[in-house]
Amino acid sequence: MPNYLKILVVGAGSIAREYVKVLEALGHQVLVVGRGEKNIVELKSAHPDVEAFSGGLGNWLQSNKPPTNAIIATPIENLAASTFCLLQAGCKNILVEKPLSYSIQETEDLAELARQKTATVSIAFNRRNYVSVQAAKEFIRRDGGISSFHFDFTEAIFRIDPKNYSLATNENWGIANSSHVIDTAFYLGGKPGWMECRQYGMAVKWHPAGSIFTGIGETKEGVPFTYHANWGCPGKWNIEIMTPERKLLFSPMERLHQQVKGEFKIGLVEIDYSLDIEFKPGFYQQVKAWLKNNSDLLSISDMVEELNAFNRFFSY
Repeated sequence: MPNYLKILVVGAGSIAREYVKVLEALGHQVLVVGRGEKNIVELKSAHPDVEAFSGGLGNWLQSNKPPTNAIIATPIENLAASTFCLLQAGCKNILVEKPLSYSIQETEDLAELARQKTATVSIAFNRRNYVSVQAAKEFIRRDGGISSFHFDFTEAIFRIDPKNYSLATNENWGIANSSHVIDTAFYLGGKPGWMECRQYGMAVKWHPAGSIFTGIGETKEGVPFTYHANWGCPGKWNIEIMTPERKLLFSPMERLHQQVKGEFKIGLVEIDYSLDIEFKPGFYQQVKAWLKNNSDLLSISDMVEELNAFNRFFSY
């Protein structure tokens, strides 16, 4: 792989700009294709060296061939269609923002198309690449594995205005947003095996599937886990990972705290968090991992499996 690549970014909104920032810092040549002229003008103002085009991906592909590598950072409703267009156009290595699609069938179809085109599609769950999460992976390895784990995906409902999102996103908010926590927990703890999932409450009117979620299960390796979230009361995301030597705590998830064996005190793990301060947390390491074809990223076929699990969590 050459040191410097030409990389297409589909989308020109705030998340796309975070990718542009990382790609420029890594020294790659960036090409952006967005829809609206306003976003393109604003992006060019912040990143004058970037080639940028408005009018949408479909129009651009009529007279252009995509490079080997592309990042899709459009609104959720356009992620699957953009992935389809790039695969059909011959793009071989795609990083697409989560969740790609709310539909298991659509995700399966795209996974099959990727296989037919001998292309790789990875799903961008950036929290896997937080400095805190990667440090926890090393602690887990050193301690001989995980003995159990618990997570809470309580949403800050007071900060969410449903008018800013589509009906599909509101009704699938667990996949649209809470999936960040669930994916990170299973990334560290192992893929879920059996689960018992329950839903209660109607405190969030725009999310008819419920507002309280509880469950218990085991990973495929036999590690027990529990979860609880209550969107109708104060709270926030957190994950607790138990090893034979320590409890690892993520709250906020950008920082790693620990309680070591034989102590009650909980302290911040002193590691270098600078990459998650200078860039949107997780993005710098995620892009590097993607360009190296790191197996820690979620593949599109594994996304099918996760969507099945999310549907059980929320009874979608």
